[in-house]
Amino acid sequence: MEYTVEAVAELLGTTTETVRRWIREEKLKSTCLSNRQGHRIQEADLKTFLQSSKKYAKAGGLIVASSAASTLASAAVSMILPLATIGAGFGLAKEVSKQGDTAKGSLDTLHTQILENQRLIAQLDEEIILFQQQIQLHESQKEVYQKQNDLFQKQIKLWQAHCNEEK
Repeated sequence: MEYTVEAVAELLGTTTETVRRWIREEKLKSTCLSNRQGHRIQEADLKTFLQSSKKYAKAGGLIVASSAASTLASAAVSMILPLATIGAGFGLAKEVSKQGDTAKGSLDTLHTQILENQRLIAQLDEEIILFQQQIQLHESQKEVYQKQNDLFQKQIKLWQAHCNEEK
């Protein structure tokens, strides 16, 4: 199981800035997914941190208990939410809900990206049609210029022939 910075702060009753400071100071190991998605803390890394911290050592037992509930929550969020609220407390229910919201947010983001990509594809299709029309226009203009050149060549030959006859 992995935790967000917000979930760790809530579980330990501290601020997100404190958790981020622990990460910066390398007291708490984390993985940074991206600037937008933030850091994720693995359960084992959180337990290691809690064991090394006198102030938060008692919370370690809560993490073990809440971990089991969270594993069940991944399979059945709607069933575990009431149990998590009663059993684990300290924000576990909110974390389970956040994970569901995060998954929904991820799906919404993907759906938005799909719609945007479809819009861009349609726009590019329209541009391709315009370019094809321009190519056809240019080819027609080329044919006109080619015919004009042929006529000019004939006129030149006629003038040359006329000039040669006068001499």
